[in-house]
Amino acid sequence: FLLGVAAYRVSSLMAWQPGPKILMTVFAVLVGSILEYNVLGLHHGSFDSFAYLLIFAALIPYVFTLTRSWKFDRFLADMSFPLYLAHWPVWIFIRDRFSPPWPEYPGIVPAVASVAAAALLVIFVERPFERWRQSRIAPS
Repeated sequence: FLLGVAAYRVSSLMAWQPGPKILMTVFAVLVGSILEYNVLGLHHGSFDSFAYLLIFAALIPYVFTLTRSWKFDRFLADMSFPLYLAHWPVWIFIRDRFSPPWPEYPGIVPAVASVAAAALLVIFVERPFERWRQSRIAPS
């Protein structure tokens, strides 16, 4: 989380702004590296894992540069706090009401349900409230 905050701050200070092709390449490499992390055989605490995370963090400002105008990226950013608020109650609700028939992936249903709950909070609570709040201060 803190690396993401630092990367966002650094992205505003970057003097060199690469073109869209380079940014899309960096984005594709980062997404691919996330998907292949376990395949690479990186283990928590190893030097290779540390080097991977350091390189990953160094490239994040370029992803911010690419995605800052994407509506989907903005929606994901808007979901971060509602997800933080919703994940624990959703997990407890699912844990207490349902026994998972999928023992190898016990967290998948709570994770998907938490993301869905956060999206619903953004769409039906946060955005309408924000529109109402902004309408009160808009010039007449």
